[in-house]
Amino acid sequence: MTDKILGPESLIYGSSCSSGEGYSIDMQFLVKLRVKSMRVEKRVDRTGREYEFNPYDERELTEDEQEICSRAMYDLERKLYAAVTRTTPDTIARQERWREKLPTLFESAGLSPIYIETIPNEYTAEGWETPWALVTTSFGHVKIGWRKSVLNIDWSRTRINKSGKDLFPNEDVTRGGASGSGEYMREKASYIHAHGYEKAIEYLRRLREAAE
Repeated sequence: MTDKILGPESLIYGSSCSSGEGYSIDMQFLVKLRVKSMRVEKRVDRTGREYEFNPYDERELTEDEQEICSRAMYDLERKLYAAVTRTTPDTIARQERWREKLPTLFESAGLSPIYIETIPNEYTAEGWETPWALVTTSFGHVKIGWRKSVLNIDWSRTRINKSGKDLFPNEDVTRGGASGSGEYMREKASYIHAHGYEKAIEYLRRLREAAE
């Protein structure tokens, strides 16, 4: 994300967005902010009629104004990205591959999904462009979905009370730390990032074993 002041009334914003399987879009916006003065000036139009108006102030944007523009453009960029990518052939094909692949991940790990609920992506602001899933299993609900280039696997809503480091002590990947009490602490502890489908199957298999 880059912000750069170009002049007394201009601010440029650039950003690059990416999603689960390396798909990215570069966007850039130029916003002109012109602030009207409180003073009143008079002018005569082409017909000779006099009228009053508030002129624009010729000044640099303040830090607060720059910050407001940055936040607004960031929100615009995320929404535009979602709108642009939601119905592209690549997105539709990727979502279809994900829907087809998801049940086989669990089945390959020896699990029979009881129900699969599609939920918004909890990592990216795009939400439905690369959706996650809440999968009902015999030992509870497993949340799974793409987080950039890794699959986030979360078992905080299952009966498994061990953390990521407890279940996967030898895995050199991002995973939850020490378990604690309360729902918030469980969410912080009960997850692991799988680098690819094979690792996801391996981790799901370990969850199945831990629940038995």
